[in-house]
Amino acid sequence: MFEQITMPIHADWQPLWDSLMQNYCDGSGTDTSPKGGPCGKGEQVFYAYCTENNIDYTQPRPKEMEAFQWVGSLTPEEREGRYFVRGQAIHPCKTYHPQEWPEVRVYLEEELKASAPTLTGKPLILDHCMELEAPNIVVKSAWEDGAVEYVAEVSKPIYDSVKAGEISHVSVEYDWRVLEKLDGIAPRGLQLTGLSLLKRLTPGDPAASVEVWEGIVNKLKEMKRMSEQTEQERLHQEQKARAGKYGIQPKQGGSLTKPGEYEKIPEDQFADPVNYRYPVDAEHVKGALTYFNQPDNRADYDHGEQVKIMAKIISAALTNNIEVSYQAEDPVYRDLPEELKSRMTGYKKAESEAEACKRVLGEAQKTIRDLTEERDALRAKMSMGEGVVEPGSGLRIPVGYVKADEVLAILPKSVPWEWGWGPHEVVRRIRAKCSQSIQDQPQGRRGAPP
Repeated sequence: MFEQITMPIHADWQPLWDSLMQNYCDGSGTDTSPKGGPCGKGEQVFYAYCTENNIDYTQPRPKEMEAFQWVGSLTPEEREGRYFVRGQAIHPCKTYHPQEWPEVRVYLEEELKASAPTLTGKPLILDHCMELEAPNIVVKSAWEDGAVEYVAEVSKPIYDSVKAGEISHVSVEYDWRVLEKLDGIAPRGLQLTGLSLLKRLTPGDPAASVEVWEGIVNKLKEMKRMSEQTEQERLHQEQKARAGKYGIQPKQGGSLTKPGEYEKIPEDQFADPVNYRYPVDAEHVKGALTYFNQPDNRADYDHGEQVKIMAKIISAALTNNIEVSYQAEDPVYRDLPEELKSRMTGYKKAESEAEACKRVLGEAQKTIRDLTEERDALRAKMSMGEGVVEPGSGLRIPVGYVKADEVLAILPKSVPWEWGWGPHEVVRRIRAKCSQSIQDQPQGRRGAPP
């Protein structure tokens, strides 16, 4: 960023300053704000231009220098069949129009100063009746040397007519906001809408002029090059800012601006807004999903960037009621957010180690509860008194009961600690219960059910 002005700009260079502020201070970024300037980008171009051309912007423009320094130049080699004219479109003056209303018109300096830039880009007209076809147009206009001055590109026939003296005057066309009665009628709030080349008509302002511009010796091409260069720098800076915002790096072949067919799509509707790739609006999201599902098409991006882009594409697809199948073999799919994967067809959430331990512990606790209930039921039956058993008939085990020693036989003596505390404690408690049950049986009934 260049330093702010420390010395005043001379009035001769003010048009250059104003023009650059108008062109570069559009409010779109930190170095182009505020709109209309002064902004960092406009100052940078201004100071660079003055330095390259040895211009002391605090002093008057040297008399030998061409006017329209703010427009620049085209050498004959650079013209390539292009033709230019220049002149003064109108001065502060009073004009007379006996056949029109108002007959007397007063053009005030402050109004012309304010309206001078509005002539830029306006068409050329012949004798106020026929708009000329391209390339006939005002290239640039500004208030300079006490008049609205202009440079216009013209066709070869018009150029030849001006050079031959057949066209030597011009007249402006304009709209106004209000008319004020002074010494005549003064239009206020002027907006210049065109410049008429007069071949047969008499000009209202006799000093308004047009001449071929053959002394083009300034720096138009250089200014254009500087403008394009600074514009590229601005676009690269904007892309760098997007990269920081979205976590995706600029890629070779990525777009600095939105491609023409995607121009109306908002920035946040691109899966890769840094390089303006993969729009995910309703019209384009299915194509983005199909393309990005092919691993070869993701080669420009690292794994983290692929996950970000895929997540945005899939989220937009699901929002637009497009079914998306989970691809377990794809590492990008595996690293997508769990919430997003749960909405995809064919996705089954994998059981974590903690969840598996919790499940095993729950099953073991249920087994303990069931065995405890069975033990308590048997004890209740035994407390009702001694049963009469036919001698030699042996002990009858009720259906559905398991012998304690059989349970001990199938339980492991120890549980690996990597199973976790829960399974280890369950097995230990079951073995203790079974052992206690066997010990509690009367002598001679070892092996009876607990």
